[in-house]
Amino acid sequence: MNVRALPKHAVRGRGRPRSAECDTSIIEATLALLAEEGVPGLSMDALAARAGVGKATIYRRWPTKDALIVDALARLTDEPVHVSSTGTVRDDLVELAESVRRKGANSLASRIMPRLFAAGDNEELHRLYYERVIRPRRDRVAEVLRRGVASSELRADLDIEQTIDLLAGPIVYRTLVCSHHGVQLSRSYVESLVDTVLDGVRKR
Repeated sequence: MNVRALPKHAVRGRGRPRSAECDTSIIEATLALLAEEGVPGLSMDALAARAGVGKATIYRRWPTKDALIVDALARLTDEPVHVSSTGTVRDDLVELAESVRRKGANSLASRIMPRLFAAGDNEELHRLYYERVIRPRRDRVAEVLRRGVASSELRADLDIEQTIDLLAGPIVYRTLVCSHHGVQLSRSYVESLVDTVLDGVRKR
C-alpha cells in the first residue's frame, strides 16, 4: 500500500507530539476499508479496530469521517510506472498499457475507484482521486505521445488528451466492468488496441 508518510515531527497545535506511526496506521486502515466497503460502509468502529487505536485517537486528529477520507485520498499514491523509451511510440504505449493490465483491478487505487463512483457527487473525493491516481497515469502516456509528435511518428496536430481517452477507456472498461463477466484483458488485446489507435494518429 502506498501512502505518503507524515514527517516524524508532525504535531497538531499544542500538547503532545503526534505519532507519525499512528497517523499512518489510521490512513492505511482508511484506504483499505474504503476499497472494501466504500464511503457509506466505512464506520469509525471498524476503522478503529483495523488501525488498532481508540476512536478518540481518530477524532483528535480528524473531526469527521469525511475529513479523514479526504486526507487519506490526498496521500494515496499509485505505483509509478517507469517508461523506458524503447525507440518507438507503439512499444512504449504497449509497455504502459501492459503495466495497467498486469495490475488489473487488484491494486488499492483500482479497488477504490468504483467505490468512489458509488459515493455520489462528492466533488472533493473525486478531485483528490483524480489528482493522486488518474492524472499521474495520464501524464505518463502524454509524455510518450509528445515524444512521438517530436519525432514525427505522430501527427503534429495530435489531440493528446483525446488520444489518451481512446487508449484508456477500453482498458478501464474491461478491467472494471467486463472482468466480472469473464471477459479478460489480454496482452494481445492491449497490443491490438494500441495499434488501432495509432492507425488513426500516425503522421500521414
